Amino acid sequence: MDNTSIVQQLKEQLALKEQENEQLQAQLQHLRGWMNSLQQRARANDPHALLVARELYVGGVPEGTTEDDLCSFFNALMTCSGAQLDSGTSVVHCSITRDKGPPYAFIKLRSVQETSNALAFSGIQFRGSTLKVSRPSKYHPDWGVLLGPTSPDPTINTSMLSIHSGSGSGSPVANGGGEAPRKPSNPNRLYISGLPYNWRTQHLQGMLSPFGDLKDCVVIVEKMSQKSKGYGFCEFADGAVVPGVIKALHNSLVEGRKITVKRADEDSAPSSTSG
Repeated sequence: MDNTSIVQQLKEQLALKEQENEQLQAQLQHLRGWMNSLQQRARANDPHALLVARELYVGGVPEGTTEDDLCSFFNALMTCSGAQLDSGTSVVHCSITRDKGPPYAFIKLRSVQETSNALAFSGIQFRGSTLKVSRPSKYHPDWGVLLGPTSPDPTINTSMLSIHSGSGSGSPVANGGGEAPRKPSNPNRLYISGLPYNWRTQHLQGMLSPFGDLKDCVVIVEKMSQKSKGYGFCEFADGAVVPGVIKALHNSLVEGRKITVKRADEDSAPSSTSG
């Protein structure tokens, strides 16, 4: 088979794949429309059920914590992990009860899906205490499933957070308040901000790979729109190259934008803010 025939065959295969993709997208859109209609009907039939589906219980709240502290903490978690569906504030209300034993709280989120995503943070360390995040006792999965997802999105990234899978208190983590705690310092991991908004992970990899082998590299995007947030993280296999990377790239211009390159464990690197 000559080159012309091979090229023609590849074009035909590509056209077929594109057609299959269009069909799958149409089917997905049809299913989404059906799901949305079910959810709208369920919400109209029982508005109270929707309110409960947007609420979570938080146990293990440390003494002295305010409602604003807890709201800021969970909003930071939602942002840095990708659990947030869109820009803005995910946690819209918090109420802490202190008069019956250890403090506990109820938080309310703006959507059912973000509420389910926040379940991923059960076991998170906050001011030396392990928070337990769960559904309130009045939540019923049988009707909750009609209102939206009942479990966290599996693509949520909690790798940079200090989460204990067990129910114990775990080891204390020093934390000043409204910021999510971090894993022990990793000097090989970098935070890069100011990136062009059209950049994706492969662009960041292309810029960094000449400096050394990368263990991990990602550009953070909005969950729903998939638009870049303008920052990302990377980790080099050899920490010895990190100072040279910072020196070469920090405050440099990339497509007319000045970028910031620093170690991800520095206080100003937003592993727990919107960036």
